[in-house]
Amino acid sequence: MQQDELLTGSILEICRLPYYSGNTPIRNMNQVIHRLGPEGLRSVSMQAYLDLEIYTSDSWEAQLKQLRTYSLIVGQICRVIARYTSMDGEDAFMSGLLHRIGFAVGLKKITSKNDDNHTFWEALELTHTVFGKMTLNEWGMPEHVQEVVAHYGQTIINNEVNLYSSAILVAEELAKRFRFEFRRPTKGKDSAVRELSDTAQRAISVLEIDEVLMRKIYTDAHFVLGHGLRLNL
Repeated sequence: MQQDELLTGSILEICRLPYYSGNTPIRNMNQVIHRLGPEGLRSVSMQAYLDLEIYTSDSWEAQLKQLRTYSLIVGQICRVIARYTSMDGEDAFMSGLLHRIGFAVGLKKITSKNDDNHTFWEALELTHTVFGKMTLNEWGMPEHVQEVVAHYGQTIINNEVNLYSSAILVAEELAKRFRFEFRRPTKGKDSAVRELSDTAQRAISVLEIDEVLMRKIYTDAHFVLGHGLRLNL
């Protein structure tokens, strides 16, 4: 990793944010490893890789930039939710960070925009889970993360309640409260937004999140996103 100067630089840039550095600035990779540990390093390395290799395209720059920010927000909120459940925090973050990776991969395969963008976007909304699963399998990602991405929008996977998939749905609902959504490049909302909201309610029940706990999660997420990651909420 340290032989790849671009990747190392991107990791260090991420880790200089208050969320990771705290009161002591991080200046080199040794400090990153010491501060974050192996699992934390894996997470920021993936984030850095996505920034450099996936969320870049001349044709879909605005949409990929939006998706990059949105996926990071969902990942971080999933990590917050994990504090109050039995989920692993880094696995929760990774699941949220990658939950729309198939969409990004699909956008990158189209090098130019045309009049049929609306049809293409609709097709990608239906197939991004397939692209996501294929991509993560190619990258050698853990099977449980692949399954969450492949079954996006569901609370039950392989006949079992899945906390990570449920957390993504709740995180997306909270992201809306922070005025962040990933939407097609057209005006107005479609029925998918309303359907997702209903599904999120089931996810909240699965995670046993009551009104008091939801306020705690919201407060924690607001601090992480606003102060820790310096996002404009």
